[in-house]
Amino acid sequence: MKKSTSKTKDATQQSAATVIDIARKAGVSSMTVSRALNGTAPVAEATRAKVLEAARSLNYVVNLSARRLKATHTGVLGFVVSDLQFPYMAELVGTASEAARAAGYDMLVQTTWSDPQRERLHVGSLLSGLCDGLLIALPNTEPKHLRALAQGNVPMVLLNYWRGRNGFNMVRADSHDGAFAITRHLLEQGHRRIAFIAGTSHTGQSPERERGWRDALEEAHVPVDPELIRFGGFTEEGGRRAAAELLDLANPPTAIFAANDLMAIGAMAVASERGIDIPGQLSIAGFDDIPVARHLNPSLTTVSHPFAELSKRAVQMLFERMTDPKRESQCIELPSQVIIRNSTGPCQSQRSIRKVK
Repeated sequence: MKKSTSKTKDATQQSAATVIDIARKAGVSSMTVSRALNGTAPVAEATRAKVLEAARSLNYVVNLSARRLKATHTGVLGFVVSDLQFPYMAELVGTASEAARAAGYDMLVQTTWSDPQRERLHVGSLLSGLCDGLLIALPNTEPKHLRALAQGNVPMVLLNYWRGRNGFNMVRADSHDGAFAITRHLLEQGHRRIAFIAGTSHTGQSPERERGWRDALEEAHVPVDPELIRFGGFTEEGGRRAAAELLDLANPPTAIFAANDLMAIGAMAVASERGIDIPGQLSIAGFDDIPVARHLNPSLTTVSHPFAELSKRAVQMLFERMTDPKRESQCIELPSQVIIRNSTGPCQSQRSIRKVK
C-alpha cells in the first residue's frame, strides 16, 4: 500500500512541474525556459534542447484549466492537427469550422507539423485560456501525451485516432473493413499476387489496413507472401520506391493495394514510366479517396472515408462533452466505402496466378 501511495505522489509531483522546476533542472533562468517553450524570443538551439529535455523528464504539460480565461465561455473551439499537407486534414478542419460557426463558435487551428515535442509542450500553452473545447487530430501521438493534455479538464475529442481507445472520446473512420473489401474486389478480378504498400506503423491506421488485406487473402485461401509487402511512409515518393521494388521482383504482383492514395499515385507514376498498362497489366488501388483520385488517368479505385460526417460528429460530441463533462467516454466508428474506378480490372497474368497456386 505504501508503495502505491508513493507512486501516486510522484505522479502528482511530475504533473505539477512548473517553469521554475524546469529552470532548476536545466540550469537556466525561468525567463529562458518561458522563451524556449513559448517561442516568444530567440533562444540558442543548445539551450532550447536542454530546456525541452528537462521539461520532458519532469513530464511537464501546461495546466490548461489553470491557464484558462476567467470567463466561463470564450466562444472558441481549438482544432489541433499534425500536418495540413494531407488533403483529408484540410477537409476535417474545413467541415469542423463550418459546424462550429453554425453554432456560434469561432475555430482556432494549431498545426504541430508532426513534431512530438511541439505536440507535447506547445499545444497546451497556445490553446489554454482561449478555447471551450479541443478537437485533436494527431494520429502519431502516444496515448500518454493525450492523457497529459486531458489533465487540463478542457473537453476534448480525438478524430481518426487508432492507437488504442484508452477512455478517450473519439470519432474515427473504419480502416480494416474498407481494406478487406477492396482486397476482396481485387481477388474477385482474378488477382492472387496482390501487393500491399504500408504507411507508418505508429499511426495505427496502416496496421488496420494491412490486417484487412491479410484477412481478405486468408478468406480466399491465398497465402500472404512477405516479399509483396513494402513500406511507403504514406508519401507519394515512398509509393514510388515501394512500387519500383515490387515491379523488379522476379514474379511481380498483378495488383497493388496502397494504404493511402498518395502512395497509390506514386505507384501509378512508376508503372506509367515503365510502360505498364493500368489496369491491363497491373491493377492499383488506394485508400482515402482524396479529391485528385477521381481526376487521374486512369481514375483511382480507392476506399472513401466519410471525413465530412466524421468532422461533424466530432464537433457534436465535443459540444456534448462541454455541456456534460462527466458524461461517459464514447468511441464512434463510421463505415468506409469502396469506390471502384478505372485503375483496377481483371487479372491478365495467368503465369503469376498459376505460380501462387
